[in-house]
Amino acid sequence: MDKTVNAAISSVMSIYPLIKKNVIQPMKVNSEDINPTQIFILITLKGLGASTMSKIAEEVAVSNQQLTKLVDELVEKRLVARQKDPDNRRLVLIDLTEKADNYLTTKQHEIFGELIPAFENFSNEELVSLARSSYEILNILQKLDVE
Repeated sequence: MDKTVNAAISSVMSIYPLIKKNVIQPMKVNSEDINPTQIFILITLKGLGASTMSKIAEEVAVSNQQLTKLVDELVEKRLVARQKDPDNRRLVLIDLTEKADNYLTTKQHEIFGELIPAFENFSNEELVSLARSSYEILNILQKLDVE
């Protein structure tokens, strides 16, 4: 079991640098745009809906201090808005704006456009295998709870 656990951990740890190098870094971000972490914040909010800063920080894996700076910039760009929680007025929720919805749609098309040429080098069988494997990895990792 120990060897299996170690092999699984090694495999998972080797995936991130490859994804960062081959998927995240090629995302072209100009100076007027937002950085990849901010894109992940928007994607996270799209999935979660209005959320507290703590929940977003946990999901995106950044500190609350880092998140505050990132969210402040998104507020300035009118991509997110702060609002009081109607059930608990002491809580502030962060939510996407309509501008963010439009931005994410546009950005997704841009990212796909940048990545499609690289993925076209794969055979159909490799693409099916990659999609299936990615889905399985996603499902398994969502069960992983490391604190």
